[in-house]
Amino acid sequence: MSKSTDESSLTRSLEVTPAAKLEPPQRLWVIPTLFLIIFGAASILRHLLLASWTYDLAIKSQVLFNCAAGRWLESSFEVQHYFGDHFNPTFLLLAPAYALWPSPLTLIMLQSTCVAVGGLIVGLLARRWLPGHPGAALVAQAVFLLHPSTGNLVLYDVHENALAGTLILASVLMLEHRRWVWAGLLALLATGCKENGGLALAALGTWIILRHRRPGLGTLLIFAGLAYSFAALAYVLPHFRGALPDTAQRYAHLGGTPTEMVGNLLCHPHWFVATILQGPKILYLLVLLLPTLFVPLLRPAWLLPAGWVLLPNLLSGLPQQYSSLYQYDALVMPFIVLAMMQSWCVLVRRGQGHVFVRLVPGLTVAALLLASVNSRAWYWAGEAGANVGRVGDFKCLCRRIPPEAPLSASMNLGPHLLRRQLLDYPHLDWPVERFADLPDRRAEYVLVDYAFELRHRAERRRPQHDRLRQRGFALIAEANDFALYQMRENEP
Repeated sequence: MSKSTDESSLTRSLEVTPAAKLEPPQRLWVIPTLFLIIFGAASILRHLLLASWTYDLAIKSQVLFNCAAGRWLESSFEVQHYFGDHFNPTFLLLAPAYALWPSPLTLIMLQSTCVAVGGLIVGLLARRWLPGHPGAALVAQAVFLLHPSTGNLVLYDVHENALAGTLILASVLMLEHRRWVWAGLLALLATGCKENGGLALAALGTWIILRHRRPGLGTLLIFAGLAYSFAALAYVLPHFRGALPDTAQRYAHLGGTPTEMVGNLLCHPHWFVATILQGPKILYLLVLLLPTLFVPLLRPAWLLPAGWVLLPNLLSGLPQQYSSLYQYDALVMPFIVLAMMQSWCVLVRRGQGHVFVRLVPGLTVAALLLASVNSRAWYWAGEAGANVGRVGDFKCLCRRIPPEAPLSASMNLGPHLLRRQLLDYPHLDWPVERFADLPDRRAEYVLVDYAFELRHRAERRRPQHDRLRQRGFALIAEANDFALYQMRENEP
């Protein structure tokens, strides 16, 4: 009997295991609920204590606020039309919820809930694939939700790919139940979450080839996904931005345009290898796989779907993208955990289920504790803790700013000052031609958190103060390292 036939027989035998051996459904809610309470509360507290950032929370919140006000997809950050920054039509489905409660907290809570639902889906899949091992579902949920990459995602503002990851997992669950229409709809929504959603679709197509033995459908999804992401990066974003997206700068070592990048990788494959085989990127992969106990390496074929969504990180020249400290693993983690669970099935097929029962839970806990060194939770705790006694002063200064006045604010203050058509940063000057339709790009007020500016930009108060004064702004109020300026004369 062939290996593939043997595995198919195993899967069928597992699926008909008596229900008495299945994980009790109520237990599947435990870890997602704990995750939602701990990480959801931490992300809310981080925002309330002025530690959330304009990138990316304020940008996304302002877009939804403008949509609710009839200014469709208008932004005052980097580009005027938001599709020049990210192509994410699925994200706009959140606009009705944001209109009901127009606050960044809406997006923060929706993201935490969405990731927790992804953890619940992981438990349902493990329960289906390994019904004879009740603890498998809890271990899989712990790896997915307590992995530093997932925690760092939730604690660093709001990102569309968090929604895409859960939609992909939901699509995989629907495929297991042979609900093809629902699976396709969920995959389509995941693809529309961001311009790299096409890579997630390609990963899902590879999964369908490996898991469901449908090479025709899987290959179609792979080519459709790659074409989607390429078209978004090469044509859609430049059309709305008026230039190549800033994302392209991360891959400038591969070529000047998306077409050149793809051509160089195909014609010079050694560039591909040289870009990936770097110490920090190898360490990144080791940290990514550590909580899985490297079990997916038993059957590396199951890691092929993850390869598609890992490519942008491994090819990037931006260190943050292969650090697991930010949002860049949002699409990677679902496929890593899926590969881990399929490798668990290999252990069971080989008669090593006793090893799984005795060793995997304890070793997974130890690996998660070791991997937590890469967590940003303590960093954000320090960032937020420094503002405990400063929030009141910030709110007092905010009351002196007219509600609709054009405003520039430090990066950590932007998420709290969104209900205005023009909001930008005091230290950046985007080309005026990108904002030709806005009534007046020049800020009337500038609110600076000099403590934040010193920590993150290493620029002291006096040079910034002098620069604002030269541009026609006068200091009108200050408190606890916050300073409010108002335009007094025409900018030179």
